[in-house]
Amino acid sequence: MATSFCKGLLCVCSALLCLSGSARAQADPPLPPLAAVTSEPSIFAYRAALGPNYLRAVLEEVGILGLGFTEYVANHDLNSRDWDFTYSWSGLRDKLSPNGYSFDTNGFDTNFTRHPAAGVMYYWAARSNRLSMLESLAAAAIASTFWEYIGELRERASLNDIWVTPLTGMVLGEVTLQL
Repeated sequence: MATSFCKGLLCVCSALLCLSGSARAQADPPLPPLAAVTSEPSIFAYRAALGPNYLRAVLEEVGILGLGFTEYVANHDLNSRDWDFTYSWSGLRDKLSPNGYSFDTNGFDTNFTRHPAAGVMYYWAARSNRLSMLESLAAAAIASTFWEYIGELRERASLNDIWVTPLTGMVLGEVTLQL
């Protein structure tokens, strides 16, 4: 059985070799003119440079803040330890007073992974919408400050989070963007 299979395979291969054409090399086609080589297809040519999209950047920042707030509310037991104020006008007034600021006592994983990751997301949301580096840093700073005052309304505003989150977001975000 095996020998008949091998003979059949040999016959098929021989037939294919006989059907193939000449093995002689053909001359290369002439090269197109230089102008044709350097011009790009019109489908990839920009007619005008695209400007920054501020509206989409703001909507993406709001979306990121909304996802963060959803996670914050879902982890009630973990986050309620830091609650010093109530959801009220008097609670907001107390938060805006000089006693409403502090350095937070979050753990290592929160201060050195979650806050920089949030800063990177704020920065990327702005930068991916063609905002400049400084505009993206400003957007990350505004989002971080908004989170400290509104997202975490019941907690004291953390001075280190307000500064570290956008700055690490800019550094890590721009490095990864350039890569």
